[in-house]
Amino acid sequence: LAANVKAGLATAVAVALEALQFALIAGVHPLVGLGSTLVVGLNCALFGGRPGMVSGASATCALVVAPLGKEQPEAIPTAVVLAGLLQLAIGYLKG
Repeated sequence: LAANVKAGLATAVAVALEALQFALIAGVHPLVGLGSTLVVGLNCALFGGRPGMVSGASATCALVVAPLGKEQPEAIPTAVVLAGLLQLAIGYLKG
């Protein structure tokens, strides 16, 4: 149990730093990065995932969101929800 706690804390620190960096790349407030990382983590914990699945922010997503964050930051939540719905639809159609 102690090893799992240490591993969890180390991962939490790494993911928090990564979330802050990606938020800065995307041009949004750092709390947005932390909050979105928390939501992704909770979803993965509650609904599970697949082996080899990446469940977190990526530099690619941050770079794609950056122009939207500069021009229309209020549109980011809508874009994220639409991206999630698209992923759900593709997963459902894939079987």
